[in-house]
Amino acid sequence: MSFTDKDRDGWVYFSLGGDDRYGNKGIRIVQGSSFYLDTQPPKAYVYLKRKRVGLGKNPVTVDFGENVKDGPILFYRIGEKETQIALKRASGNRFTGEVVLSEGTPSGKAVFGVKAVDSQGHRGGEVVRGKDFVIDTQRPDSPLALLVKPAPDRSLAVSWTAPPREPVTFYRVYGGAAPTVKPGADTLLADNVRDIKAVCKPKAEGVVWITVCAVDEAGNESLPAKVTKIADWSFTSAKTDSHSALSL
Repeated sequence: MSFTDKDRDGWVYFSLGGDDRYGNKGIRIVQGSSFYLDTQPPKAYVYLKRKRVGLGKNPVTVDFGENVKDGPILFYRIGEKETQIALKRASGNRFTGEVVLSEGTPSGKAVFGVKAVDSQGHRGGEVVRGKDFVIDTQRPDSPLALLVKPAPDRSLAVSWTAPPREPVTFYRVYGGAAPTVKPGADTLLADNVRDIKAVCKPKAEGVVWITVCAVDEAGNESLPAKVTKIADWSFTSAKTDSHSALSL
């Protein structure tokens, strides 16, 4: 009995013909009647959070349909360029890694590939799910016409105009004590805003600078909108003129 890589993986069942000494036809195999035939390289199932990935770190999970040895390699190709992704075993035959994209990475259609060794020593691999995805490293344009006004409950009403070109998935509002307010966890006032307005509270009293960023489908965040200043903001005793919105 011999097999080649042209034979498909799957269960193989034995059967016997003939009669017993009493003339009963057919012989039943009670042990060792089947085995699993494995002639192919490992198959991989790749999972991304979204099919369109952007700048930064994009988590990726790879599940193999059989036991594989340590050190499998996930890679992706865009055009003629191939980039490898380091994988770590999470549990069983599940591995995790990150698709890391930086400014200047070409945008376009990409495909995953895999290289692994299974328990039978077969080398190579085939991605049977999640092979195709899109790389998008183009930031959306910044929001326009940012305006800030006082709102009830010692809050600020922030509004803006959507950028004119690429569709935006949501917005983030940031605020800080300097005109160079930078996007970050310490300056974030509102996240996942699905409208072109938001009501938020500054994190500190004093002069407050507000800006807004747009986020696209791939997770790319725009550069901040032109900053708006609120002079001498106070949670307790702000004067009307100190709340005036200055669109710079």
